[in-house]
Amino acid sequence: MAKLDSRELKIMIAERGFTLRLLSEESGVSEAAINAWVNHGRTPRLDTLGRIAQALEIPLRDLIRE
Repeated sequence: MAKLDSRELKIMIAERGFTLRLLSEESGVSEAAINAWVNHGRTPRLDTLGRIAQALEIPLRDLIRE
């Protein structure tokens, strides 16, 4: 099962100058959910993770670890 690489997500957010709020607005995903993934190691559904990757303009595979 694929899991979110929360460390990589945190790096990608910072590199693109996003805040959790901005990523939430761009992706349509709640800020609370993004916070849970980044800071508490939770993993979203694959389709939701795809929306995050699209908002960050990165390939989905960059956010997944096996």
